[in-house]
Amino acid sequence: MDSDGTAQGDAALVALAREGYSGAFEELVRRHQTRAHTLAVRMLGDRHEAADVVQEAFVKAWTGLPRFDDRAAFSTWLYRVVVRESIDHQRRRARRPLPLEQDVDRPATDRTDALVEQRVREDALRRAVRALPEEQRAALVLTAFLDLEHAEAAEVLETTPDAVRGRAARARRALMREMGEWA
Repeated sequence: MDSDGTAQGDAALVALAREGYSGAFEELVRRHQTRAHTLAVRMLGDRHEAADVVQEAFVKAWTGLPRFDDRAAFSTWLYRVVVRESIDHQRRRARRPLPLEQDVDRPATDRTDALVEQRVREDALRRAVRALPEEQRAALVLTAFLDLEHAEAAEVLETTPDAVRGRAARARRALMREMGEWA
């Protein structure tokens, strides 16, 4: 059963969706879109890109529903699709030149320095997470940000719980090294 207790309900919805009831798939989307989006945001570091990735992941889930193996939880399968789409998106993004940031005038406030420092710290963390090797980033995001157990994350990543544990630990160590100046 999924951590949110929907596995049995999801199985019934998957069966209905396979029979052509689009409302059943719409309910699956409603149930899982928030966590799927959180996963994509953490993988990519950008909410807008994550929204596109999640939309594409749900399209792939809809078209791939006939091939879905009922032995796995729908959420596990969906998260696998989101992780793969996120990785593919990041690879495509890496091949594109980065756009130049536009200067935006912002009014100064008493909290400007603190807000700027917080923004710089958050940007540094996002860059550090994006710079992690794909396997480490996926393991870290699934376990640390989505709170999946190592066994659940292992199902998503099609590996073992020990491999997930090791990848997540290496990712945390790399982030600690990278973000050491912020400690």
